[in-house]
This record gives sequence, C-alpha cells and structure tokens, in this order.
Amino acid sequence: MKSIRYLIYLIIAAVLLIIPFLKDQTSIDMDDLAKALQEKHNSEYLSEGDKSGLRKFYHINFDDVERFILYIPATSMRVNEVAIIQAKGEVQAESIFQAVNKRKEEQLHAFEGYGIEQCELLKQAILMRKGNYVIYVVGEDAKDLYQIIETEVHG
Repeated sequence: MKSIRYLIYLIIAAVLLIIPFLKDQTSIDMDDLAKALQEKHNSEYLSEGDKSGLRKFYHINFDDVERFILYIPATSMRVNEVAIIQAKGEVQAESIFQAVNKRKEEQLHAFEGYGIEQCELLKQAILMRKGNYVIYVVGEDAKDLYQIIETEVHG
C-alpha cells in the first residue's frame, strides 16, 4: 500500500515538473530581426512604423504589447506591411491576432473591385501566431521576409 502511494506521489511530482516545459517557449531576437529586415525590405513600398501605427492600423492597446517591429505601407494605395508583435501574454496575443486579422479583412474589402494586385497580395499574406508573437507579412516579397523572420524564431 505504501509503495502505491509512493508511486502516485512520484507521478504527481513528475507531472508538476514537466508542465512548465510544455508551454510554448517561442522567442525572437527582435534586435537582430529588426536589423535583418531593414537590410532586406523594399523601402519603396514600406515605411518604418511606430506606436501610433499600431494604434492606427490595428487598433491595438499598447499596454498589451511587450515589443514590436512594424513596417507600414509607404502610400495608401499599397497593402505591403510587416508586423512582428510580442504580446505580454497569451490572452493579449490572441486579441492582437484577431485585430491584425480584422485589418487584413478590412483591407481586402477596401481594395475589392479595383485593387486586384493588392487583393492578391492580401490573399497570400502570412498571418500567424507563435506563442506570444503575432507575425503578419504582406507584399511581393512576403515569402522572403518571412524566411528572415523564421531564422530568428527560437523554440
């Protein structure tokens, strides 16, 4: 009987030790990524964004954001964007993901009927969540830029 109780305690202890390692431990070196993206992005189509860009384009509460990299369209007639947003937690990451997805859908609607090329870029956009990070890449060079982002993802 004591050996069964001991075994149960051992199993519980093992599970409690393993649980923290089961969470998504994704991390991105934002400084290295910012440098790599600056070298590769097409400045003809993109401008560097700031906090006000997060608010204007995605309606994100900045209190939910740990760090971010943002490139916004150089003109209102383009849809090119790059956003890598590190949220402060899981709930905030999901909220930010939904806000970015809403932006994408609004852009599709806005360009529908006359911005055929821009709509195609939006349909091919990369939007994903990795842990507390939301990644959004739109543009002719989206796949190349995403490859740069992928090289900086750890975990």
